[in-house]
Amino acid sequence: MTNAWLILTVHWVHVVSGVIFGGGILVAALGIWPALLRLPAPQARAAFQAMEAAMPKVMAPSGILAIVLGILRGTWLGPIDSWAALFGSAYGWTFLLAIAAVLFVMIHGGMARSRLERHVWDGDQWRPGATAAVWRMNLPSVAAMVVLLTCMVAMRFGW
Repeated sequence: MTNAWLILTVHWVHVVSGVIFGGGILVAALGIWPALLRLPAPQARAAFQAMEAAMPKVMAPSGILAIVLGILRGTWLGPIDSWAALFGSAYGWTFLLAIAAVLFVMIHGGMARSRLERHVWDGDQWRPGATAAVWRMNLPSVAAMVVLLTCMVAMRFGW
């Protein structure tokens, strides 16, 4: 495989895995949770638990793959070939910000997911403040995804 085909393949898989990971976060925060919050608590909890069983099997691997391939794409197959390129260029700083944003999303998302259920449900009832708790736990990840997407676009143009 030529270097151009390798770069294209790595970039393509990076983008697809990033779309799965980032899209999953955005769809959950902006689509699924608002829909769940409009349902009776027992139905919403059953739907949440069904999704909760499946989502980590897709989200974790796609997030890890996006990170690993993004690092490879920026370094081994990209413009960051030294510490000077990493810390001495706009692209390098954008690259670092992107890594920080995706790590924040993965760490914050995992921590929020582990405590979300106890902040939302009280048995088969909505806990008071459930809607606020959902937004408080999801909004930082949504904001970090916006930062990450902005970094991806900026790096495409060399910054």
